[in-house]
Amino acid sequence: MTKAIHIDAQSRTITVIDVHDLGDMQKAVGGPIELAPPCGADVNLYVNEEGSINGTRIGFSFGRTPVIFGNGLILGPADKEGYDTDITLTVDQVVRSTVWYGTPAEGTRDAGAEFTRATGYTGHEIRPQTEKE
Repeated sequence: MTKAIHIDAQSRTITVIDVHDLGDMQKAVGGPIELAPPCGADVNLYVNEEGSINGTRIGFSFGRTPVIFGNGLILGPADKEGYDTDITLTVDQVVRSTVWYGTPAEGTRDAGAEFTRATGYTGHEIRPQTEKE
């Protein structure tokens, strides 16, 4: 059993939960999991890998992550064997580093557009190649 922090975007709650296996992790994020981009803390943030394509319009960002559509699960860093460890952050630390996007009651606001308006970040820019001299 591993202690984790569950970020529920729909209810906008952050709680400590026990995770026993992959099934528990998938249940927490609401589907298949993937590791999110590094967030700046020494943790592993797992998210629903289909959150950005399954119509989920509410989400959050944690630390330096882009908007995560759907729920998240934070565990401690991997040990020497590659297994996640207990979370070392407190719920309060996670609360202070989390920004919510979308409206849970409606779930229809575009969290991606809201994030772009708030930050000016629009994703990867495509730049034309220049000829080398």
